[in-house]
Amino acid sequence: MTVQPRMRLRRAARVLRAAHTSAQQLAAPQPAHTPHPPAALPAPPPDSARPPSPWASWIGATVNDLADRRLLRSLRAVEPVEGRPNHVRLSQWSDSGARPAASAAVLTVFAANDYLGLSTHPHVRQAAAAAAAAHGCGPRSSALVCGYTDAHARLEASLATLKQSEAAFLFPSGFAANTAVLGALASSPSCAIFSDALNHASIVDGARLAAKGAGATRGLGRVEGAA
Repeated sequence: MTVQPRMRLRRAARVLRAAHTSAQQLAAPQPAHTPHPPAALPAPPPDSARPPSPWASWIGATVNDLADRRLLRSLRAVEPVEGRPNHVRLSQWSDSGARPAASAAVLTVFAANDYLGLSTHPHVRQAAAAAAAAHGCGPRSSALVCGYTDAHARLEASLATLKQSEAAFLFPSGFAANTAVLGALASSPSCAIFSDALNHASIVDGARLAAKGAGATRGLGRVEGAA
């Protein structure tokens, strides 16, 4: 079917008019868009009007119970006394972070683990400073990855010679030693652990881990005649 020339002209004229109208609409200035302000949220109720959550109630009751039994403990900053092992001065930190002068009263600490005062011994301090300068600080990783160095191996060999044993194994703390060794020794349900209920928390936790992990029998009680 052929299209007549007149019809072609009419169709082209309609297309041109539509294009001209669209161009005028695009060129006309658009009214500025003024977004509606968001609806104001209701103000939260004051803290005094909010009912405490179960977690907050439990925390408050637990802290109050510890305080009533005089078991509530807090951290106290101390200043070691130069040249006097296991002696400290109490110091207080203010909320602004400024540290006032330490108290003049010197206290003797009977609960420290530094029994021989080696932590402040001049030879120990010099050796620690020299080791940090030579090898850096920090464990870098666990012993099984890349944290076991030649210094650790030599120390273990020296300790084994000192104790006349086949070998020695280092732990980062006494707590880590008790939790790890008890779990390694009591490694089956046929094992039983008998521990005084007032033993150090590391021994109690080590027994719990062994009982939970390997199924070892755990018995806690008081030793006859113990204070």
